Amino acid sequence: MVNCVNKATMTYQSISINHNDEVNHNPSSVPRKFRWIVLFATGSLAYITFDWLRLRLFSGEDSPPSKVVSASTRIKGGPVVTDDSASRLFHTATDSVPIPTGVNLGSWLSLEDWFYVGSNGAVEVASPDDSLAASCLPPLHLDESTGPRWNSETDLLEGLANHYNKQMDEENTNRSESLGPYGKAIRTIHAFRSNYLDFDSDLSAMATLGIKYVRVPVSWCWMDFDPSDMITEVKLKDDESDDEKIGLIYMSDEEVKEKYTCQDPFYSDVRWPAIPHSFVKEFLRACAKHGIKATLDIHTYPGGTSIGTFSGVWPRYSRFWTHGDAPATDKGEKDVGREILKSFISWLETLSTEDPLAFEGLRALSPMNEPAHLAGLYNGPKPVRTDRETFLPPLPEEVSKKYLADLNDGVLPTLTQVPDGNHLRVFMWLRDAVNEFRQSKLPSLGVELHVNVHESLFPASILPKYKDKDRHNFDYGLYPGALAVFGAWWRATTSSEERASWAVLDIHHYHAWGPACSGAVEGPPIGRYACSDEEERNKVLGKCVQWASVYRETLERECESGIRLASAEFSASTHHSVRHACNDVSTLRTTYDMQVRAARQADVELFWWSFKMPYAGAFRSAWSLKHLLYVLGVLPIPDEGNFHCGDHTPPHGEPADASI
Repeated sequence: MVNCVNKATMTYQSISINHNDEVNHNPSSVPRKFRWIVLFATGSLAYITFDWLRLRLFSGEDSPPSKVVSASTRIKGGPVVTDDSASRLFHTATDSVPIPTGVNLGSWLSLEDWFYVGSNGAVEVASPDDSLAASCLPPLHLDESTGPRWNSETDLLEGLANHYNKQMDEENTNRSESLGPYGKAIRTIHAFRSNYLDFDSDLSAMATLGIKYVRVPVSWCWMDFDPSDMITEVKLKDDESDDEKIGLIYMSDEEVKEKYTCQDPFYSDVRWPAIPHSFVKEFLRACAKHGIKATLDIHTYPGGTSIGTFSGVWPRYSRFWTHGDAPATDKGEKDVGREILKSFISWLETLSTEDPLAFEGLRALSPMNEPAHLAGLYNGPKPVRTDRETFLPPLPEEVSKKYLADLNDGVLPTLTQVPDGNHLRVFMWLRDAVNEFRQSKLPSLGVELHVNVHESLFPASILPKYKDKDRHNFDYGLYPGALAVFGAWWRATTSSEERASWAVLDIHHYHAWGPACSGAVEGPPIGRYACSDEEERNKVLGKCVQWASVYRETLERECESGIRLASAEFSASTHHSVRHACNDVSTLRTTYDMQVRAARQADVELFWWSFKMPYAGAFRSAWSLKHLLYVLGVLPIPDEGNFHCGDHTPPHGEPADASI
């Protein structure tokens, strides 16, 4: 930095010496002067342009009426494409870059490991085994000197407590004059939550982009206590001078656990870090201020409802469906999941009167994320697991028979019937969630219920069969069998009036998994197409993005027209491994653009996963909307954090951090 300043000073001095208005001592002084005038003018213009863009992007002020156009934005270089349907950015562009219906604020109030891999070289979205991918949780946990590498939210809490306990022993800390290991761990997690999202600047930036809806994954563990209360200031009297001084009282770990964590009822050694109600209220008030509506998505439940790091208990195995689904198991267990959902609904009802501004920022509740995801892959050929009943057991026979009869009662021959199988356990739980919401005040208050289901719930063998003439479409992931079964269940679970108003069906859809729509640097067989093969890429994507229209056509065939549909998670990633995924701007732009436009045409709400992930290393270009829009020239700065995450040195052969 010093060298740069000195060089600039020296250059300026040489211009001053060589320039004289009356006498040209140096034959080159006039053209040199002209060049510097041009450079200065160009630089000034660039600065003014950048500052104008910065203000448009990050100020909270409204756009001038003449510059309010559609929920799209643009890349640099040509005419603006306008559409007065909603607010979007205004700057020069060659093409419009469409903005999806909404974005997820992922891995903020429900943590996932791959958002925090930093420079450690991890390549898989959601680590598939018990490998430790996450390296940090800024601002207090930055590398292995400040805390552990971790798999999931509960794994992190336990690891942080162990780290601080060891550190306090090594430093001979007086534990009466400090927070204990769990207090320090909760402080670290709360510091992250408080710093990850700036309620003013981040929400303002989203609103400026035309984003009106956010989906917020949250854990099931909420409390009324604020972590700032773990340390209390007290006035103490000095015995010698009678002067008053300030002393600190530190909450014991026993009290910290009681107030700021939740004991997992299915794992005696697992605790969850609690989310303060007051913190969520503050966020919802900020949403209302910026004209944004939030969906609270209960992403995790005790014991874990799915398999993977996003379950919250990984690397421990999921126990929710085997231990917590009491009415279906008929064994007298406590019905933890349904009680949790009831408490969420009750809290939202109370919020409507106690904090109307926060309630104004609420759009919807999503009762469970991807329930029993991957259950349909069980009991398949190796290496697929062959013990489905240890994850999603079937309903008791009598319960199953009665429920199945209710679902298929009076179904016309032209419509799909719900098949028998272990998935009925999930369907019954979600049916009860719909009933609980229906009986609350929330529908009358304008709140929606977004019910998420996942196609991997079913084994392929039980799905409806279709004619061979449709086989070509199936090759592009357009097989409608699972969609038809979901439609049949949705038809039996909700009324047409509810489906047209507050009941929204949500099915996530990614191109990154499976052979049908994936792309890879190497091309086949790693991916369906090679990133560099533009013709084949566009052909494959042109077929694959028709999923949105197949989704709508199938559900309307089973229910009726006008049904409300969403896909609350999608990305521009072409492969679940960044080792193979396409990271070139052309492919990223194409796969993003085509998905958004196809969903718009099919009237399917589409939510990007996720708005920001500054510590996700190589994953950012295809998974962070903020970073993708930077890559496409829409935003002026990349999605980068203020801290270095991780201290991992990749061994020979491991791919380097490929962040753009």
